[in-house]
Amino acid sequence: MTTIEQRCGDLVRPVLELMGAAVSAGFDASAAQPALRAVQRLRDILAEGTDGIASAAYLQWHATADDMLASVARELENGDVPAARAILSDPRLGLQQLSIACAGMPGW
Repeated sequence: MTTIEQRCGDLVRPVLELMGAAVSAGFDASAAQPALRAVQRLRDILAEGTDGIASAAYLQWHATADDMLASVARELENGDVPAARAILSDPRLGLQQLSIACAGMPGW
């Protein structure tokens, strides 16, 4: 079982890496590879499931996060960095719910 505190702790680094690389990729196409690696790390963490996590905001985000990350990866692979960033910043499907769920925790 994982608590929301543990999950947010696991997610903070790959989220920061993804956001930084997604911004950098807009200026340097080689930054897409670090962004894709961060997406994969996030998807690996999501695959661990939600047992023990009671945060409604996190569970709402988790329910659609894998599909969202797959879309981000597809856009990065196609070289459409602005589209990838738009997905990440979408208030309903992007990282906003995760940020709400993890607000106030170390690194967030």
